[in-house]
Amino acid sequence: MDANDHKKQNIAQFTTAYTARPKQTGNLKIIEDEKDEGDEKCVICLSAFENPVELNDCKHVFCRECITGVFGVKPCCPVCGTVYGNVYGDQPREGIADIYIDDEALPGYDGKKTWVISYDFPSRIQEDFHPQPGKRYEGMKRRAFLPYNNEGTDVFQLLKRAFQQGLTFTIGTSRTTDKEGVITWNDIHHKTSRTGGPQKFGYPDPEYLSRVKEELASKGVTSTK
Repeated sequence: MDANDHKKQNIAQFTTAYTARPKQTGNLKIIEDEKDEGDEKCVICLSAFENPVELNDCKHVFCRECITGVFGVKPCCPVCGTVYGNVYGDQPREGIADIYIDDEALPGYDGKKTWVISYDFPSRIQEDFHPQPGKRYEGMKRRAFLPYNNEGTDVFQLLKRAFQQGLTFTIGTSRTTDKEGVITWNDIHHKTSRTGGPQKFGYPDPEYLSRVKEELASKGVTSTK
């Protein structure tokens, strides 16, 4: 047995869970008897309704073609933001995330173990849903840390779902180097350092877990789904 086995234990590995971006079409109700809508127009195309459909929960009405196109990007009502089903992102599909439990506590969480998420993406070619299809992007590796307590474990499960739905990373312009066509974080902030506080993307940061849950919720990833 390796001398460090008691300190860091690899417990799981997961990948992006979809091979093609799923379509969200089960939340549309076709309006059979078209009512006189007067001067009302579809808020997407700004024209008179054509083949109108109603969203099941919020009851907003759109042209079928218009809302199907919107749902192909993000299954949210463009009027009120109600989320329908799972939101899927454009994260490269070949990445993996290794999960460890580390015996070393994070600052501010004395006596607790630590969740360690190790993200790893190989170099590949951008797909048709990326900004520059056919262009190569470089692989990258990142590590993130969470306290091994009840709230930290809840956030870990949400981050796992976000990764599996392709929401954690995207391909775009690096905020630190301005280089284009690279894998970047997708507005779900991670603690990539154990120490240094918020300024160094580390701990202690008492509000971090609450903030990241809000960021996840804005992408449709919540504890209730």
